[in-house]
Amino acid sequence: MTRCHTIVVAEPTQISQLLKGLHRDAAWEDGQGARQHAEAIARLGGDAAVDALIGVLVKMAAVDLSEDGGDVSDECWRASTAAVHGLTLLGQIAVPRLRAIVDGAESRAQDYAITALSIIEPSSS
Repeated sequence: MTRCHTIVVAEPTQISQLLKGLHRDAAWEDGQGARQHAEAIARLGGDAAVDALIGVLVKMAAVDLSEDGGDVSDECWRASTAAVHGLTLLGQIAVPRLRAIVDGAESRAQDYAITALSIIEPSSS
C-alpha cells in the first residue's frame, strides 16, 4: 500500500492572519474562535506552525498582569490554552520547542508547555 503525504507550505501572511484572529478571538468569553484559529495553524503543519504557536505562549507569558483586574489575564489564558491545543495537534514536531520552554527561565509559559507535553507524551511527562 502506498501512502501519499501532502506537504503544506504555509505562507507567512497566512499564519500572521490566523495569529491575529487567535488574539482577537481570545477576547471573547468562550475562546472557541481562538481555538479554531490555533487548529487552522496546526493544520498548516511544519516548523512555522510550531514557531507561531510557541510565540503565542511566550508573548502571553510576557504580559504584565500586575495591575490587571482580570480581563487581560483571561485573554492571556484563552490565547495560551488555544496555543496548547494547536501544539498538541502538531504532536512530536512541537516537543523540542516545548521542552526548551520547560527547561528555560521561569515563566507562565512553562505551565502551558508542561500541559502540552503531558498530552503529546503522557508517559514521559
